Amino acid sequence: MGGACEGIGMNSFIISVHRNYSDHSEFMLKLRLEMGNFIDDVQTILVDLGTERLKPLHLKYLAETS
Repeated sequence: MGGACEGIGMNSFIISVHRNYSDHSEFMLKLRLEMGNFIDDVQTILVDLGTERLKPLHLKYLAETS
């Protein structure tokens, strides 16, 4: 998923899911090679979905707020 955003000096975002760090690393390399003319800086946050979470990733929470 990707799109436009505002805040903290950023104007776009990408959310991606990877099997392991090597897969993430390959994705980032491909992103930089293909989009390098459009991207000035890339900052990442890695989240381990296998660990305990405060609130699980689920679309039902979107329905609850509507």
